[in-house]
Amino acid sequence: MINTRLKAKIFEAYGTQADFAQAIKTDETLISRVVRNRRILSPVAQRKWAKALKCKPEELFFQEK
Repeated sequence: MINTRLKAKIFEAYGTQADFAQAIKTDETLISRVVRNRRILSPVAQRKWAKALKCKPEELFFQEK
């Protein structure tokens, strides 16, 4: 299942996952894995990504309870 909220924010703010990866100094493969929900980010990384996308982590990532 694709995280469509995250994918849309990346496209809106950076145009491509590659440009977003470069902006936050990470690998494009990691971006793809997170968008496709094959990798879960730590809370610290979630905050970093949300800050770069100018939103709150809970707007982008599903919160497990």
